[in-house]
Order: sequence, then C-alpha cells, then structure tokens
Amino acid sequence: MKKHLLLALFLALGCLSQLQAAPGRPLLDMFTRMFPNAEYVTWSADHGYHMVSFTQGETASRMWFDDNGALIQSLRYCLEEELPVKITAALKKKFNNKQIYGFTEVTNRAGIKYEVILNDSKKWYRVSVSNLGDVSLKYTMKK
Repeated sequence: MKKHLLLALFLALGCLSQLQAAPGRPLLDMFTRMFPNAEYVTWSADHGYHMVSFTQGETASRMWFDDNGALIQSLRYCLEEELPVKITAALKKKFNNKQIYGFTEVTNRAGIKYEVILNDSKKWYRVSVSNLGDVSLKYTMKK
C-alpha cells in the first residue's frame, strides 16, 4: 500500500513539473506562427523561463521566453554556410588557414554574438565574434 501511495505521489509531482514547463496558448500560437516548419519541438522549464528546443532544416535551436512571450535568449547551432558574410570575412582574415567547423549564434538583450569552432590538422580553436566582426580567441585544444 505504501509503495502504491509513494508511486502515485511521484507520478503526480512529475505531472506538476510538466504543467509548469508547458507554456500558455498565446506563446504556443506565437511560436507556431514564427516557426511553422519547426520539427522535434520540446518545451521545458529552465530558471523560471519557458525553453523550447527544435530543429528547422539542418539548424537546431533553443529559445527562452518569459511568461509574457518576450524572447530572453536564443541559441542557434549552425554550419559555416549560415554565418553572415561579415563574420566569415573577419574569421578568414584573422584565421585564414583554419576551417570553420560550426558555430553557435547567441542572441540576447546584449545583442548577437557568434561562438565559432575552427580547426586545422593539429588543434581546435574556440573563437568569439561580435556582430561587428571583432574576433577574439577564447582557447585552443590539441586534437
């Protein structure tokens, strides 16, 4: 009897956490209008915000919204072809012999920045690039 009661309690708590993660209808409708081709959409709660993870084409994204539907932050995980030309030019100028492996576009109240992974035959490079094209090396790792 105690086991059944305990199991029921855990199931109820699990359901409550899912209810807290579920956004309201206005936010769901807004998201559907913004991203009609989104696939693999998953909503969860994260630090008091509604976080949605999804893919659109080859691009995976995560976005955080407040209860009013305001976008707090977004992350897009992309391939080189999706980098803006200005960012690609700045990277090629400073790291001309490195390959662009992939990048994350970070959008928040501070603006947009790009966290880029470069590589060559010996190392991986993590580089941060502002939307103005300012490039800074964060760190390197041996392959």
